[in-house]
Amino acid sequence: MKTISVIKTLALGICAAGLMACSSTRHGGAGGAGISDGGNGAGGAYAEGYGGGAGFQPSTSCNVPGNTQSYYFDFNSNDVHSEDVSRIQSAAPNLSGRHIEVVGNTDSRGSREYNVALGWRRANAVSTALQQAGVPKGQISTNSNGAEKPIAFGNSEEDYQCNRRVDVSG
Repeated sequence: MKTISVIKTLALGICAAGLMACSSTRHGGAGGAGISDGGNGAGGAYAEGYGGGAGFQPSTSCNVPGNTQSYYFDFNSNDVHSEDVSRIQSAAPNLSGRHIEVVGNTDSRGSREYNVALGWRRANAVSTALQQAGVPKGQISTNSNGAEKPIAFGNSEEDYQCNRRVDVSG
């Protein structure tokens, strides 16, 4: 009986270790936290979720609500594209005094838990960009839908790209 208990405990520990390893591993795409200075390590403020490159430019098929500004992300990434950082900085002065809701979304690939966490990381990256552009933290609320509220329902790469986004409204 004692041997069975040891085996169960060992199996549970192996499963837990496997889950922890999966939750911290990036599976392709642009990875990790970037820095706003383009990655050269000199100058600029460090900001989780800042990356380089141009973001996805959605077609009209993305169906984003009219009162929402969306910022799109690469697969399994929470890096805000440098082009989107510029858009956030331009929009920030118009957000003065308004409550801003920042909601992270993902495509349907991956577990529910992973997608909710990735949605949070994306929302926090955009929230950080807004704060660095002068929007007070107290005006911003963040949330994550994970993959629960898609705006594109197919399985094409464009559908996935439409769903990998942060929506900012307010």
